[in-house]
Amino acid sequence: MLIFLQALTTEDDKEKFEKLYRQYKYSMYKISWNILKNEKDAEDIVHESFWAIIENFDKINDVYSKKTWNYIVTIVRNKSINLYNAKKNHGTISYEDEKEEDCEDITLREIVEKEKIQLLADSISQLSYPYKEVIYLQYYNDLSGEEIAKILGKSPENVRKIAQRARRMMKEYLLKGGIRNAY
Repeated sequence: MLIFLQALTTEDDKEKFEKLYRQYKYSMYKISWNILKNEKDAEDIVHESFWAIIENFDKINDVYSKKTWNYIVTIVRNKSINLYNAKKNHGTISYEDEKEEDCEDITLREIVEKEKIQLLADSISQLSYPYKEVIYLQYYNDLSGEEIAKILGKSPENVRKIAQRARRMMKEYLLKGGIRNAY
């Protein structure tokens, strides 16, 4: 942990990182081990993940928030799956103790999830003004209806209606793309 702390400049960041490290290190290891089934590789992934967290440390406000947990899980899972796939392609993982269908399920779930995210992004890009702007401001920038109304020069009621219509248009687009449980 000392190596990680040396990469941080302020005492507040160091204290926040210590809390984060103590809170999540074992969970991170467990996530990685469940994918890789290898102790050394899981430890390496946890180490790499902490470096990735430090590189984007400004994105973490509250150590104990669900948003932080989701961010950490995403990093660990992606790094673990990337290592798993790299070793699988190079033949360095022993498959004797693993069920091949479990490995395929992990990869398939990842692919399906990425396709859903891409389809959602596509549905947003299909929206025209002002629908696209309202969705971006509401969900990506986490602004309230009143804040969006001020930015766009519209009434809060109008913004609410625009958001409803935008979500309905996105739902129709997702349904056409085969996503049934998006809303």
